[in-house]
This record gives sequence, structure tokens and C-alpha cells, in this order.
Amino acid sequence: MSPRAVVAHYMQLRDRYWQNAHKMLAVGEYSKASEMLYGATVESIKAYALATKGARLSTHVEVRAFMREASKEIGDDGYYSKAFSKAEHLHADFFEGLMTAEEVQGHLEATRELLAKLESDCRAAVSTDEKEE
Repeated sequence: MSPRAVVAHYMQLRDRYWQNAHKMLAVGEYSKASEMLYGATVESIKAYALATKGARLSTHVEVRAFMREASKEIGDDGYYSKAFSKAEHLHADFFEGLMTAEEVQGHLEATRELLAKLESDCRAAVSTDEKEE
């Protein structure tokens, strides 16, 4: 698959996980909703990494390191790395099941903001690439 097709695939997965998170919240499955939000975040990061750096990320360590470096590069005062840290709390909640509905909902809002920023930055990178071709 071409990098552009892989980015589109990651974004489709992101959308599926995001929709499933809402379904899980609606039926009170908070730990499953947490994992779906984490999955949506990771797929967005993978799309962003591929679109902006040509990097294919496949492990938790790679994703975490990428977000830390992205925060440094763009001088966002750690926004990306802090936002990913919140997503990792969601991932942990899948196994622990300790977050309340309100806590998951709060993380949902933070996740929504991060996904919007990643998508915007990803689209900007793809648009720049298209102009250069």
C-alpha cells in the first residue's frame, strides 16, 4: 500500500474506534470505551507520523517516543506528549477498570481535542506533499 493509502487506513480505524468508544460509553462499558479511545488516539498518531515524517510506528515505545519528539520539534510545550500520556491512562483502564464514567468522559473530551489537532496537522502535511508533487 502507498503511504497515502496507509494514512487513510489508519484514519478509518480511528473513526471505527471512536464510534465504538461512544457505543461502549452508552452501555456503561467504561473500560472498553477507554481502550477504544486509546486505539483511536494511536491510529491518529500513526497517521500523523507517516504523513509528516514517513515513519511507521508499531509499538507503544515507538508511539510514545514519537510524541515526545514531536512535542519538542513543534515547540508545543509538551502538548502532544502530555495528551498521549492521558491516552495511556485510558489504555491502562482497560485492564484495571477503575475509571468512573465522568473520568472516561473527561478523557473523551481531551481525546477529541488531540484527534482534531492531529488530523489538522496530518492534512496540512498531506496537502504540502501534494503541492510538491
